[in-house]
Amino acid sequence: MYRRRLYPDHRKSFRIDLCKDFKAGYSPERINPGDKSRTLTSILKIVSGSDPEALENISSLYGSIITAGLYRAESIKVAPGEARVLIMGVTFKENVSDIRNSKVVDLIRELKDYSIRVDIADPNVNAEEFNHEYGLKILSQVNGPYDAVIIAVAHQDFKSLDKTYFDQILTGDHPILFDLKGIYYNLKDQYDYWRL
Repeated sequence: MYRRRLYPDHRKSFRIDLCKDFKAGYSPERINPGDKSRTLTSILKIVSGSDPEALENISSLYGSIITAGLYRAESIKVAPGEARVLIMGVTFKENVSDIRNSKVVDLIRELKDYSIRVDIADPNVNAEEFNHEYGLKILSQVNGPYDAVIIAVAHQDFKSLDKTYFDQILTGDHPILFDLKGIYYNLKDQYDYWRL
C-alpha cells in the first residue's frame, strides 16, 4: 500500500509492475498538517486498488480506523483526481465584474494541478472575457453534484443562497463547504465546514 502524496507529474511515472502474487493499494494523503480537529480518522478517505481484491483489502484496513467513511475510487489512476469542486466567485472583490488581479485563478490552477475537476460560477463575470484572459470557462448554469464547494468571493447574489441550494449541488456523506469569506457560518454544523 502506498500512502504518500504523489504530485501530478510523479503519478505519471509511478508504476508498479504487478506479478501474479502482488497487489497494490493507494490512498492519497488528505490531511491538513497542524490541524488538530480534522485528523486522519475524521476525514473521508479515498481508497483504490490494483484489482477488486486489493480494493477490498485496503478498504478493510482503512475502514477499521476511519470514522468519516471511505470513498472507493474505480482505479489507482483516478484516485487522486476523483474530487469535483465548484468555485463560486472569481472577481477581484465582491459585487464587481473586475477579473484583473484575481487570486482565485491561482487557487483554480492549484486544484487542477492535483487533477481535481473544477467548475467555476460567477454571475458578475463576462464569461467570454474570463475565458480569453485565463483560458478557463465560467458555467452558465451550475450542474452538480460536487464533492466540495468553495465560496471564494462574497457576492450579494451568493448571500441569498441557503442550505436547500447547497443540498442540491453537494454530494456524499461528508460534503465540504469552504467558505473563504465567512458568509455561511450559520451552515457550519450542516457540512464539513471550513473558513479562513
